[in-house]
Amino acid sequence: MARLRTSWLAVGLMIVHPGVGLAQDALPKIDSDKYCDAASAVADENPATQKPIRDTCLKKEAASGERLARVWSEVPAADRHTCLKYLALTLPSNQGLAVCIGRVMGEHFLNGDLPDRR
Repeated sequence: MARLRTSWLAVGLMIVHPGVGLAQDALPKIDSDKYCDAASAVADENPATQKPIRDTCLKKEAASGERLARVWSEVPAADRHTCLKYLALTLPSNQGLAVCIGRVMGEHFLNGDLPDRR
């Protein structure tokens, strides 16, 4: 029975959020508008005051996307795969992906096993 539950968990973890692919070489295209709409609605229920929150979110999404584009090819494929799986379980954002990449690369640094930068 435990084996069956584990198998279903594995299947559940492989469900991919639309627009986010796994183990790809190219940086995934993330719908920042959708993410920032949701984030601003959660942060403030008043539509009149959501715009500045959304605008700030979009700026942060763009900045995170630019940083990710600079480093994506240097991130080990296994780490990209890990972060894309994580992203598939959330509402995808460039900020979330950047945090995940920072975390996994930080683990490499702390463990003394940084990937080669050839």
